[in-house]
Amino acid sequence: MKGAINLATPIAIIVDRVAYEYSLTVEELTGRRRPDHVMWPRHLAMNLCYEAGHTYRTICDFFDRKYNALTYVNKEVTRMCAEMPDLQKHRIRLARELGINV
Repeated sequence: MKGAINLATPIAIIVDRVAYEYSLTVEELTGRRRPDHVMWPRHLAMNLCYEAGHTYRTICDFFDRKYNALTYVNKEVTRMCAEMPDLQKHRIRLARELGINV
């Protein structure tokens, strides 16, 4: 199971760290609104939660999203990181700070 050893990093800690990194509130990251400046940080936070070994159900419950949203997010993060190496470097740095193996 991907990331199973990382479960020591709670979803709330990951979301707090990503919110801080992008000068957002946790409410903005988990809210229903979809402004452009929130989309990448939200996708990143959801992806890092997945990489940390949390289940789709717990992530979707925390973010109040449906299963297919997380499937889309993980594909989108992979695509964007492949196209923009700086995003991938940033993602890896945040993951390491959080103790997540990516």
